[in-house]
Amino acid sequence: MTRDYCFTYLSCQACAQRIHCDQCQAQITEMLMRLKGVQAVEINIVMKTMRVAFEGINADDIEEVLENAGIFVD
Repeated sequence: MTRDYCFTYLSCQACAQRIHCDQCQAQITEMLMRLKGVQAVEINIVMKTMRVAFEGINADDIEEVLENAGIFVD
């Protein structure tokens, strides 16, 4: 299954320079790829969009992990 998200990331709200986008994007990708069942992650942090491909994990579990990291999906 693949799910597309629009999101708000709390760390972006505090980042005045917007120079850490690649670093934050990589951190979010690594965090999600550690979840058993997540197969692929594509993030565009500037546009605040994310695509997650997964199998054998509930979408609600993915969203809970994101929320715990300060990433809120629409």
